[in-house]
Amino acid sequence: MALFAYIELVTILGSRFLYPAQFSTGVIKLVIAMFTKFGTLSFVSFLPLLWVTVLQRKLFYPSALAALGFSAILLGRFNISTEMLPLASLMPWTAVSLVSVYQVEGPYTAIGMVSIALTGIFGVQSALRAIDKQDL
Repeated sequence: MALFAYIELVTILGSRFLYPAQFSTGVIKLVIAMFTKFGTLSFVSFLPLLWVTVLQRKLFYPSALAALGFSAILLGRFNISTEMLPLASLMPWTAVSLVSVYQVEGPYTAIGMVSIALTGIFGVQSALRAIDKQDL
């Protein structure tokens, strides 16, 4: 949470110095809302990495490749065309940017939120099952 606040503060101060004519309380509200939503939804959509980390004890290379694949999808999610909106809203990692940064309207927001929630639930349940199966 402190990291969210730090990022938001640096962004607000930077926009104050870089764009003083356009800076207002509306910009502050927009930055805080967008970064908070983006950070929270990104955290939930990456909960399957928790499962991957628990499995990393036995399967290091597959888990490292899974983390690399999730990160690659994370980088590609900022280049979404309008033709790809239905598919992008189904993929939880691209749905995060659709919901928080692009703020698309209509059914894509609901589909994206459901996709993110299901991915978070899957990640937590899988991690708990993997922890339960480990010999500690």
